[in-house]
Amino acid sequence: VLLGVASFRFIWGDFDNNQDSYKKWTILIIMLFVQMVLISWGVQSVEQSDRFNFLQVLSTRTEGQRTRRLLASMLPKEIIDIVQNIPKGAPAPAFFLPQVCFLYADIVQFTDLASKLQPEQVVLILNELFTNFDHMTTKRGVTKIGTIGDAFVAATGCLPMVSTAHDENHANNLALLAIDMLGFMDKYEEVPLEENESALLRMFDLDGSASESPTKIPPKNSTKLQMRIGIHAGPATGGVIGHSVMQYNLFGYAVNVANLAESTGQAGKIHVTFEAVQLLREAFEFVEVPKESLTTSKGDPVDFGKPTYFLNQVRP
Repeated sequence: VLLGVASFRFIWGDFDNNQDSYKKWTILIIMLFVQMVLISWGVQSVEQSDRFNFLQVLSTRTEGQRTRRLLASMLPKEIIDIVQNIPKGAPAPAFFLPQVCFLYADIVQFTDLASKLQPEQVVLILNELFTNFDHMTTKRGVTKIGTIGDAFVAATGCLPMVSTAHDENHANNLALLAIDMLGFMDKYEEVPLEENESALLRMFDLDGSASESPTKIPPKNSTKLQMRIGIHAGPATGGVIGHSVMQYNLFGYAVNVANLAESTGQAGKIHVTFEAVQLLREAFEFVEVPKESLTTSKGDPVDFGKPTYFLNQVRP
């Protein structure tokens, strides 16, 4: 507006009163038109800049949501906030965990079974089992640590922000998960050994969920699917490992003992160490395992130093 007023005064000041007024008005209109074009261009530039900034913010938020969803598929949600707040160049976070309860579960002789199945069948079985185990861990408030081949590893008391003092039943939740897993395995005792997937697929619904009543009559050429589970409790170190593919993992002697408890157990049973029984004895009943029955896969004796037990049932 000020530019237009200045132009008007300039034009009328430069011309004598005797000059043609038509010429004055023509020049004035042209200058005002140019000014309007410049103003319009400026407003449009501001709008485009605002729109770009808005889209940039929206894109950043969307990317942040995608990143969080990706992290949620790899890390416990309690660890994600720590990972996202790590300064660039800072070392990976690590935590001392005074009392962790570990669960190791392994499908008995699955390596031999896999050699008799088609690759698609192997993937179908493991995906079906581990997907259901994932749902069970969430239901019981247990943290899945990961899978190693056909072994499933989970733990409680393993998150640094969740004090075990506020979760006295964390070990009980892990034992209940073990019972759930064995109960689920009972539904799939017979796995057909056929050249195609048709018989195996009959054990599952088309949507990938387990059938309520799997094959009633086992196929002539079939094998049982069983699982050993070991539980141990003790201190451990937790930390986020990896960069492009991150994983929250646990380390320490207690981890190895839990693995040993699984490998020296029996199919269809939950082998529990003395340390874990101290956390579970008020809620569960146990049967002591004869020391001479504890051997490795090669038959070598194993000494835990203290009695170990099979979890029998929940106390009435």
